[in-house]
Amino acid sequence: MVCELWHEKIGAFVDSELSSEETADVNAHLRGCNSCAAEVVERLQLKRVTQAAGNKYRYEAPLELRMKILQNVTPKKRRSWGWNWAPALAVAVLVLFAVLLYPAFRQAQAPFRELADIHTATLASTNPLDVISSDKHVVKPWYQGKLPFTFEPPELKNTPYSLLGGRLAYFQQSSGAELICQYKQHRISVFIFEDSPEWNRKPGTTTSTLQPTGMSVESWSQGGLRYVVLGDAAPDVIHGLAEMWRQTARV
Repeated sequence: MVCELWHEKIGAFVDSELSSEETADVNAHLRGCNSCAAEVVERLQLKRVTQAAGNKYRYEAPLELRMKILQNVTPKKRRSWGWNWAPALAVAVLVLFAVLLYPAFRQAQAPFRELADIHTATLASTNPLDVISSDKHVVKPWYQGKLPFTFEPPELKNTPYSLLGGRLAYFQQSSGAELICQYKQHRISVFIFEDSPEWNRKPGTTTSTLQPTGMSVESWSQGGLRYVVLGDAAPDVIHGLAEMWRQTARV
C-alpha cells in the first residue's frame, strides 16, 4: 500500500516535475525499495528511447523559413515611440528566441539531458556502483583495462566532497567512467569520456542549468577527454567539484 502512494509520484519524478524536497524524499525511498527503483529505471529507459527516436526523425525548419516567419510577425511600419511599441517588441524578441535560438539551445543541451537520465537511473538502481570505495587509489585501478583511456581522480579527503565509487557508463556508443561523489545530501556524477566531435562543443568550459530537470552541469574538454559534472546541487557546488578535477588533471 505504501508503494502505491510512491508510484503516483514516479511519473512526476522521472519528468523532473517534483519540488526539490519531494525529489529528495523519492530518492531516499528508491534506495530502499527495489520495485520502485526498477520502475524508475524502466521508465527512464523508455524515455531515452523515445527521445532518441524523436531526435532522429525530428523536423527542423530551414533558416530561410524561420527568417520569413520572423519577418511576417515583426511590425513593418515604424511607429512613433511610446508605450504601444513595447508589446510588439517583446513579442518579436520572444519569436526570435523561439524560432532561431531555442532549437540550437535545445540541441546543445541534448547530450547533457541524456547524461542526466543516466545519472538518475544510476541513483535509482539497487546496485548503482561497480566499485565501492572512498579511496581514489582503489577506484582508479579498477578502470584499468576497461577503458581506452586513463584519468586521475582528485584527492577529496578533508574537503566538503567525498568519493563513493564508480561504474562503467555508455553514451553515444562510447564507454566511459561515471564516478559518484557526495556533497552533504547531494550525489553528483562525474562523467569522463573520450572527447569527440559529437559533443559539438568548444574546448572551453560550459556551465548551465538543464531544463526542465533543474540540474546544474559543468563540462569541459581537457587532455583529449570530455568531463561532465552534474547533479541537483547548487551551481557553485558543482563548480567547486569540477575545479578539483580540473586542477588534478593539469598536474
